[in-house]
Amino acid sequence: MKYEMKRVGIFSVIKISFILGGAGGFLAGLIVAMLMAFFASVISQMGMPGGMGEFDGMASGMGFAMVIILPLMYGFFGAVGGAIYGAIGGGLYNLSAKLIGGLEWEMVPVGDATVSPSVPPATPPEAPPEPPKRIPPSMYE
Repeated sequence: MKYEMKRVGIFSVIKISFILGGAGGFLAGLIVAMLMAFFASVISQMGMPGGMGEFDGMASGMGFAMVIILPLMYGFFGAVGGAIYGAIGGGLYNLSAKLIGGLEWEMVPVGDATVSPSVPPATPPEAPPEPPKRIPPSMYE
């Protein structure tokens, strides 16, 4: 069986792009913030002749604040950017699918879709045994 995707729902693409962009942005922000905190602590430990003056101890405090602030900022901008790019991408897909056709894929049935593979199929109950036939009384005589 061949199928063709004629169009996508723009709002559904926006929802998925928003969630994925926010999660990806949060993870990227967390990684960047942890690297910044690490390098800020290394720089503060290096020491300079005469000290760092007014910046003394600020690098480690700034690193701690960045671990909280950066993932939230990256997550927010990733979610908003993902939603915008999702809307643009969904619209472009619908336009191009209308002009040249949508994505095609082929599907093949893989067994009975009504039964879950983890549950064995139910066997029909056995029929009750037939009652014994009566012997006519003439045989006893």
